[in-house]
Amino acid sequence: MSRMFWLSLFLAIGALSGCGGDGLDFQVAPVNGIVLQEGSPLVNGYVEYWPVDGKRPSLARTNDQGQFELSYNSDVKGAAVGMCSVKIGTGGIPDPNDPDGRTDLPKKELLVQEIEVVAGDNMHEFDVPLSGANRKKK
Repeated sequence: MSRMFWLSLFLAIGALSGCGGDGLDFQVAPVNGIVLQEGSPLVNGYVEYWPVDGKRPSLARTNDQGQFELSYNSDVKGAAVGMCSVKIGTGGIPDPNDPDGRTDLPKKELLVQEIEVVAGDNMHEFDVPLSGANRKKK
C-alpha cells in the first residue's frame, strides 16, 4: 500500500479520536479554588460548574481548608471553557449518623453564581453566606 494511504489513515484516526487523548471535542481547562463561609473554610462542601451551553458539569468537594480541584470526569481534571453556572453548598454525602451509610444528608445550596472558565489555569475564590441564602452574581 502506498505511503499516502497510510498517512491518510493515520490522520483520519487522529481526527476521529479528537487528537487530545481525552476524547473531548471541546477545551477543558484546570479549575482550582477555595470556598470560604464568612471568612472560614467551607469543609466538605460541594462545588459544581454547570456549562450554560449544556455540556456535562464538573464537580469537586472542598477539603478541610476549603480548597477544591474540579474534575470533568474520572480521567480529565477541570471544566469546559466558557460560561458556567457555579453551585456551591453542603450535604449530598453519607450521613455520619447512619451506621449503614445509606442515607445522604440533604443538599443545601448556599450560592449560585455565573463565572467564566478561560483557557489556561483558573483560580476561583468564593465566600458564601452563613445563612445559606441563595445569591446570584454576574
